[in-house]
Amino acid sequence: MVQALLQLCSQARQGHTSLYQYSGICYGFLKWQTAASKSTRLLQLARSVADPSNVIDRMKLSLLSDPTSRAPDLQVVFGDGYIGTRGYPANITSGYVHISGANASAKPLIDPRYISNAFDLEATKEAAKYLRKMGTSSPFKELWAKEYDPGFDTQTDEQWEAYVRENVSTFYHLLETCAMPTKENGGVVDPELKVYGVRNLRVVDASVIPIMSSANIQTAVYGIAERAAEIIAKKYR
Repeated sequence: MVQALLQLCSQARQGHTSLYQYSGICYGFLKWQTAASKSTRLLQLARSVADPSNVIDRMKLSLLSDPTSRAPDLQVVFGDGYIGTRGYPANITSGYVHISGANASAKPLIDPRYISNAFDLEATKEAAKYLRKMGTSSPFKELWAKEYDPGFDTQTDEQWEAYVRENVSTFYHLLETCAMPTKENGGVVDPELKVYGVRNLRVVDASVIPIMSSANIQTAVYGIAERAAEIIAKKYR
């Protein structure tokens, strides 16, 4: 990733036309073995908080522990003047969305339960620390004036924890609120996207995805829409 960025910079300095029409944002996809200083510790924490009876938790543990898995654990975003990160596919926390009463127009009760277990907290801290490592490495350190957030006053493990607890938030690419496991495993829709216990109702959007994807979700949502179109067309032909 860094070599690719350097090549783009070199081409720009030489007056050559880039292969990309716009290079304002680039992405990197990493395994914890590369990004985390305590990848073995992260796996231990994940095993300690996951529910082995839950099919989704078992899949998340498989993604984390399988040495042959090519599914990335962390997405790094290189933007205009910053390096950021987004969620990882194997977060163990499960939040909830519930109705708040009989009024269909009333706002729902939402609690994502961010970093509410030891694994998610430690993984988020490791991701934030890795961003600093990148920012203080060449070629970035020669280009940037200072670290704006959290700032170099953040050094101890306790300070990193305070930082992530105060700053973790929902960004783009929301999903999983109507996930597709079996009903016994907390699922909301079946493989034909029909809501359990309700007639003539399907959900066709990112909310049916049961595990956070390792990349932006647009292509996956296109696939879900295509599959839904096939299912519905077949039913009414």
